Amino acid sequence: VGDYNTARISSRIGKEYINVINMLLLTLPGTPVSYYGEEIGMEDATSGNALFLEKGPMQWDESLHAGFSEGSSTWIAVNPNYQNVNVKIQQNHPNSTLNLYRELNSLRSSELPIHRGWTCYIWNDTNVFV
Repeated sequence: VGDYNTARISSRIGKEYINVINMLLLTLPGTPVSYYGEEIGMEDATSGNALFLEKGPMQWDESLHAGFSEGSSTWIAVNPNYQNVNVKIQQNHPNSTLNLYRELNSLRSSELPIHRGWTCYIWNDTNVFV
């Protein structure tokens, strides 16, 4: 959904919509393309060169530099929310964005209509489209 030249979904439309966007991405026909960090709801970096805010380091854990580097600094700032939004924390929460993303990927792999990219539309009545 996102890419290296566009603000991350959580920053662009709000973190409360990341699960909905990931559901659409992984259940609609076609090839899903996701930018790193969208599986945990990462937001853009908040400081530094405006050209690089969406390219912030992956937030692996709550350690210094979000577990991305053991160096003294990173060339693009880590979002300050990395202590709450990271892979390590979300792995242990069953209802996290990361675990929902994993479940959706598993569903996509096991359901041929989603995996192969074809669908069947059913008209139930004039008010319902399935």
